[in-house]
Amino acid sequence: MKEYLQRILNFLAENDFQKLLESVRGLNWIDVVQSLYFWLIGVPIIIALLWRKKTKTLVALVTAVLFVILIQYTLGAPGEQMPLKDLLAFFGGAVALIGIYLYFLFIRD
Repeated sequence: MKEYLQRILNFLAENDFQKLLESVRGLNWIDVVQSLYFWLIGVPIIIALLWRKKTKTLVALVTAVLFVILIQYTLGAPGEQMPLKDLLAFFGGAVALIGIYLYFLFIRD
């Protein structure tokens, strides 16, 4: 587990976090769905996960996508002050996503 955490920390250290947030903000979901890579790689992976009933992996994947959507709609541009409404929406959404993920990971079997 420490090795994976170290990889994540190295990735974040090598790449500027603001660049990552800008990339997430600039993500257009219509372009993603129309992408050839999504259809050649993403859809077969999702079908395989559904076929093999790998619900924990599928829930992790869906949670990650929903977290990216949450970041897109709640975090503003860098340097701007974040309104309390958006801050509460971000924290509430993050807590809800973590709660749902932990429910599927540990409680529901």
